[in-house]
Amino acid sequence: MEPAGEPEKYSATVVRIIDDGAKREITTTHQVRSGEQRREEWTEGNHTKVLILRPADGKGFLLDLDARTYVELDIDEGAIKIVQSGRTPSNASAATSENIETPDTAPLGIDHYFEDTQLPISRETVSLPSVMIDGHRCSAFEARVTYPDGHIEKTRKYQAPDLSGLLLRVESESDRSNIKMVTERRNVSLEVSSDAFTIPADFKKDERPLR
Repeated sequence: MEPAGEPEKYSATVVRIIDDGAKREITTTHQVRSGEQRREEWTEGNHTKVLILRPADGKGFLLDLDARTYVELDIDEGAIKIVQSGRTPSNASAATSENIETPDTAPLGIDHYFEDTQLPISRETVSLPSVMIDGHRCSAFEARVTYPDGHIEKTRKYQAPDLSGLLLRVESESDRSNIKMVTERRNVSLEVSSDAFTIPADFKKDERPLR
């Protein structure tokens, strides 16, 4: 299995589905990359929020597009810290904080769902037939991981060679729960505007600590 990767510049809509058999939860974000710069946009409490990371400047910005305000963040050794309080933005997704790590292990943080403190005792990976996803021919693999307590996780990954190995779909399940999770990148575009990483001139800096 080839390591997952990312184009140097791209944008995508990310849809994450969590299904436990009784209910189905769907979350959607829009993510943009240009080199080391990252942007993630999501809806929270009827407000549209945007997190912009600019590692070269050591800075990040959390914007409220409806209130037209922003909070300045410090990026310190892969962690996002709020300048005023030192806390992590509570509603920025875990995937976002992982985006500033190495792309092979952390694009979107979508290649592993279940938290395990145990090291696996065995891992098997098999190739699956290639499939078309959103207009891209994807290589497909299934990994079966066994842990010391006997539980098994299965993860199927679909990555697009024409997009530098970008993961377009990941499906994950564990035999110790009914939860099945799927994350998809949709509407991938290689056109990225530099304006995506700038703060609009009319936005006001909010000096209050984030709640």
